[in-house]
Amino acid sequence: MSKKLVFLFMFFLLVGCVNKPSTKVKENAVSVSRQTKVKKIQNKEVKKTKAAKITPSLSPVPSSPEEEKLIEEGIKYHDKGRYKDALEKYKEVLKLNPHNVNAMSEAAFTLFEMGNYEKSLVYAKKALQYKSPLLGHVCIEAGNAYDALNKPRIALSYYKKAIEFNPNNYLPYFNAAVTLIRLNRKKEALNCFKKTLVLNPKHSSSNFLLGAQYYEMDYIIPAILAFSRFLILEPNTERSDFARKAIQSMVAELAEEKKDKTISVKVSEDPTFDGDFNEVKVAYSIIIAARFMKKEVKFSNEYDRHAWEFDSLFSFLKDYKKDNGFVWQYYAPFFIELHERKYTKPFVIVLYYKVYPDGAKVWLSKKENDNLFQEFYDWCFKYKFPEIDIKVDF
Repeated sequence: MSKKLVFLFMFFLLVGCVNKPSTKVKENAVSVSRQTKVKKIQNKEVKKTKAAKITPSLSPVPSSPEEEKLIEEGIKYHDKGRYKDALEKYKEVLKLNPHNVNAMSEAAFTLFEMGNYEKSLVYAKKALQYKSPLLGHVCIEAGNAYDALNKPRIALSYYKKAIEFNPNNYLPYFNAAVTLIRLNRKKEALNCFKKTLVLNPKHSSSNFLLGAQYYEMDYIIPAILAFSRFLILEPNTERSDFARKAIQSMVAELAEEKKDKTISVKVSEDPTFDGDFNEVKVAYSIIIAARFMKKEVKFSNEYDRHAWEFDSLFSFLKDYKKDNGFVWQYYAPFFIELHERKYTKPFVIVLYYKVYPDGAKVWLSKKENDNLFQEFYDWCFKYKFPEIDIKVDF
């Protein structure tokens, strides 16, 4: 790109639920900002990760009703940010029952939230001595603690073990992807993000970060599609603002009017590793260029213009559809069906509501439009994404 929004990463953590409703583990995530850059670790030699060696030999003792009540009280304190009070509840449980793995796991999570990563790791490793259904879950907690202690390669070994225990849990793939980005192992990170999305299509962070990686690589159409799916799932956050601006930036650079009134259309070759979208990009660039032509297409408002442009893009996806590559197999069918169902206008309302709120309110004030909007959202969350076989090896 001639001028890309500066791509800089910072770490922040999101809460995700895994294995049981009451127990939470941290989700590593990366946000994009213009000022803060993640410290990437240089790799002199990339070696495949060996899963952590875990040989549980002890049998856990299930919670009694009293212990269960104390754990529930601790979770409520944790959710209110009263971490010290939560930790005291878990310690009470462990005094009553030193073999209560649930209490160890919750204590590890609370200590992580408190920033005491070493102590969090102590509780997680203690829990890993027990033959428990929570082994995969606790491996993620241990991996997160190691990652926070700047030991990413050890963290990866625990995420890999978590995958062995539960290959259908999306979270260890995602956390591994974030760690792999820090290690500058992008190809492996991309596969982990894609595996996460196959397992959990509603995972907004993976859509965002996959789009961000495509964006950094000037892989324009895949970046637009990934960011667009993300904005459907998460339309109202700081990350949403970045994704929205990134889409606008990419679209604006596809075609521009020069000072001498000539129109420049972007025809450079994009990457093709997740699908060849170069024909789609050229066709879309010509559509974008139409706004600068003497007989410019006229629109009553910005929503109509964006809807026309996106409708054109989704139509090109249908016209040039290919079968190879993750983006063609995963994202393209979703947006082609969106176009065929005539949901482009509500899709654009979601994308640009914060930019043109008054226009959105006028459009949504009509009952038939409001009904269409609800129908669109119902479809989005019921849509079945394909179960693509993604090979993950880090």
